[in-house]
Amino acid sequence: MKRYLRYSILVLVLLLALPVIGCGNDAAELKDAYIKSMEVESSRNRSDLIVKINVPPEELSEEMQLLLTVLEEGLTMEMVMESLTSMKIDLQAHAGEALREKGIWPYQESLAAEVFVQDGKTAFKTSADPVYLLIDPADAALLAPENGLEMEGLFDEVYSRQQVELMMEFMVPFIEEEFNFRFSQVEDLGTVELEMPDETIEVRGIRLQLEHDEIMELIAYTCRQLAESEYLKNYIEATVLMPLERMEEEGLLPEEELPTPEQKEEIVEMTYGQFRSILLQVAEVAESPILQQREFGLELSGVEEYYLDEEGHIRKTVSSYRISAEHEAITDILGTPMLDVEIESQSITWDINQP
Repeated sequence: MKRYLRYSILVLVLLLALPVIGCGNDAAELKDAYIKSMEVESSRNRSDLIVKINVPPEELSEEMQLLLTVLEEGLTMEMVMESLTSMKIDLQAHAGEALREKGIWPYQESLAAEVFVQDGKTAFKTSADPVYLLIDPADAALLAPENGLEMEGLFDEVYSRQQVELMMEFMVPFIEEEFNFRFSQVEDLGTVELEMPDETIEVRGIRLQLEHDEIMELIAYTCRQLAESEYLKNYIEATVLMPLERMEEEGLLPEEELPTPEQKEEIVEMTYGQFRSILLQVAEVAESPILQQREFGLELSGVEEYYLDEEGHIRKTVSSYRISAEHEAITDILGTPMLDVEIESQSITWDINQP
């Protein structure tokens, strides 16, 4: 397996694992709060991100120096969610002036972008664009010369909603029934007042301190739980078979090209087998300090703070992480074998179920 793929799966698993933390006795309500927040039908959210790279800029590649300029100035994302398949996202990078000086962003407008998502379609434009670019999966399908106009019906609102429902049918029971990682450093921050854009509310704070070994245990545990999860297997099966079945229903496949039940089962088993194999390989790396240093040279630590309202929704998160690595494998990407990154982020959610 290529090294970059292993990096990608590790990051994806970490992003999945951290929000579902809090399965021990001292933070069990975080698990319920995450599920409750997943099931929110509409809301508003604002997130801020700042990344500091503690490496001399001259040692970085030109591309990484540009990225560093953007990340150190910070990013803000504001989202209005009408439903899980309909939302508007505003992205604001605060490095516009610095990029103008470099000639990268020559426009007078601030460096920002708008994204609309609805019924499987996405509209996108930057602050310097006069019109939106519409990205429609149906249009992408039509680019293939063998596809006709009838392919458009496959990627409709129903299809988008079904995809979201499938994800929820996997995630919710997996978290409820199969994820039971116990954290060692959980601190109750008590009740505090939290000022939101629409009101001031009382919330209960919970802090989790994460050291390298425990983060590795969390990654390995999550990978192995996913690898053995029937919910994940069912999800992969459904997402693989759904487009095939819809094409059959619409008569878009010639009879001689229709896969047999045996062929469908083979496709599902192959897809699931590949995903499961990657999960188990990442778990093996996370469980071995020697492999971590040889393959990644990683050192991780972090702090997560969650603030829950009286109904159990997560209304605010504050995250702080430090990631360091030393390996020749990252030289091609960074321009240096050394990496030392501090990540600070904050997110708030309001207008819950108030479309």
